[in-house]
Amino acid sequence: MTLPGNNPLNGLILIGGRSSRMQKDKSTLQYHNQNQREHLVQLLSPLCSQIFLSCNASQAAELGDKYCIVQDSREGIGPIGGIHAAFAQFPDAAWLVVACDLPLLSVGTLSHLISHRQTGKQATAFRSGEKGFPEPLLAIYEPAAYPEIAFGIQSGQYSPSKILLKMDVAWLEVLDENELKNVNDPEGYRRTLGEIRSPLK
Repeated sequence: MTLPGNNPLNGLILIGGRSSRMQKDKSTLQYHNQNQREHLVQLLSPLCSQIFLSCNASQAAELGDKYCIVQDSREGIGPIGGIHAAFAQFPDAAWLVVACDLPLLSVGTLSHLISHRQTGKQATAFRSGEKGFPEPLLAIYEPAAYPEIAFGIQSGQYSPSKILLKMDVAWLEVLDENELKNVNDPEGYRRTLGEIRSPLK
């Protein structure tokens, strides 16, 4: 989705994590009769100019030409490395960043985030929970966020939350806390799969 006078909005699906607790690539898990990477590509495609998968070197080799990818320039520093690599490749784009371990995420929440995007800010993001914790891996980062991200990495600060908190952000309230629930281990996967297949009436 590109609005007149605004930077193009690209989607960035973060799949490059080690998934040590899940013991397998979380982007290959199936919740909606397809793997998470395919599911998120389908969710984001109507909303963004282009969709990219942020991945590590081994994933890039496996994926081949099936997707547009942004390979981590520095592995081992977590998701901030993927966001930085996306800006390094396309510094004039804004990025709608989505972690791959959000199986309950809906088009409604994504559309709400985009419709409340403030291009004059460095980012548009949600705060969740009673304490209002920032949600850096479901957020829109404008080109003006790139220097802050680069400086954070240069300074050895790899926490996306801490870097986001230093930015000028348009903060939004979460519509449904469930949609921001990360699924990081096999038990969480089984439980969430059950919720999706047998929703409460």
